Amino acid sequence: MQTRHWNRRVTASLSTLAALVMSATFSASFATAQNGAQAAAATGSQYKAAAKRNALAQLMLEENRPDVACRILKSASGTTTATDADSLYLLARCSQALGNTEEAIAYYRQVIALLPNATRPRAELAALYIKAGQPTLAAPLFADAARVGPSNEASPIMQNLAERLGANDPAALIAGAASKPWAIELFAGLTHDTNINGGPTSDIVPAVVGTTPIQFRLVPDAMPKSSWGANTSISGSYAHRLSPSFSLLFQGGASRTDYFDNANFTNDSLTLATALIYRNRLHGISASIQPSVRYLRQDSRLQESNTGVVGRVSKTIMPKVNLTFSGGYFDRKVKVDRRRDAHGVHAGLGVNTQLIPNWNFGAEYVLQREQASEDVFSRRMNGPSVYAVWQPRHNLEFIANYRYTNVTYDRGMAFFPDARDDRQHTVGLTALWDVSQWVGRNLVIRTQYMHARNRSNVAFNDNQREIFMMGVQTRF
Repeated sequence: MQTRHWNRRVTASLSTLAALVMSATFSASFATAQNGAQAAAATGSQYKAAAKRNALAQLMLEENRPDVACRILKSASGTTTATDADSLYLLARCSQALGNTEEAIAYYRQVIALLPNATRPRAELAALYIKAGQPTLAAPLFADAARVGPSNEASPIMQNLAERLGANDPAALIAGAASKPWAIELFAGLTHDTNINGGPTSDIVPAVVGTTPIQFRLVPDAMPKSSWGANTSISGSYAHRLSPSFSLLFQGGASRTDYFDNANFTNDSLTLATALIYRNRLHGISASIQPSVRYLRQDSRLQESNTGVVGRVSKTIMPKVNLTFSGGYFDRKVKVDRRRDAHGVHAGLGVNTQLIPNWNFGAEYVLQREQASEDVFSRRMNGPSVYAVWQPRHNLEFIANYRYTNVTYDRGMAFFPDARDDRQHTVGLTALWDVSQWVGRNLVIRTQYMHARNRSNVAFNDNQREIFMMGVQTRF
């Protein structure tokens, strides 16, 4: 779920993607057309005042302060007229960022009327219609944008802008790759973990020796340990478009947690992955195949390494609703206990929807089979997960997720009469607050809380854990 949420945060809205994609390809032609319209509309001091006002509004938009940008543009009564294409375009952007969809549409239409050969406003208006659930109005605008746009890349760009894929699909990251193929995200913060060692909820463990019931009493060091710590992470992605339908996506991430009270549990991880992605706008289909490798260390020792490959197919079954099927194979090497070495397969079926404005919902059901070196560690896993994302304001986002997993082991362990059977419940809450308007560009305060409860018929494995994390992240 955590990966899914990272992909969701980097998956921009269609209107934002449109602005990013078009900026590099069509800015020159748009600026030329705007200059022509402005030159005919304003001269002298009035033109200079409008240019200064627009420059300040543009700066406020870049600082993620659309409310201030709109106030600046609307403050000078009579200057934002039907002949001022720059101001109208900026008004459309800030109105859209504030959620005033109808107002933004009206401004975009005025810009298009003034600049009949400009591609960018057509593409952004089309993306806005898609977001508003009016794809029939978007199609002709995308077609016009492809027709009037310079360069032979216009048509593929217009096609990809019209698609909206599931948050758990790497193909969703490719939509903005035409203007900026790479992205880097940094995070640093404090964390508090109530059970860094996975200790059980009780120090008494019922067992059986032969046919005689007994009870083990655990030493205090085996019980849960809590600690504050520091967490840092970096993740990045790079997308390379091979053709209008195929792309390559490279991703990587590293994370480290240092606990202040017990350095033995300091851990870090490294993940690398690449994906070959196929997208077909006509049939609403995307597919990807993604090999990956992950390393985990604790107390300066390599704990385990995971390699695997995942295939995924996503299909748009109705506007703003996507169905996703995934399957894969993995191989895990546990360096500290080779009996736990395992390989296995997994499959999942999920759905993602954005039918409600400012909300994104998703659900997935996963099946997994692991075959370990020793049968006592071989297991079957299955269960659903759901998530919801709510963006009440342009600079505020909330994410909630829940996952339930039933884990059944093949054989019982020594001293326990029955094979281990676990019921895992995980709840997560995340808040993202963009404070760029006060402290700088692309700076977000991230707060996370996770509660995990593993109920097991083997008391030694019955545990619970709470993790709180708060810090700042930035993107480039």
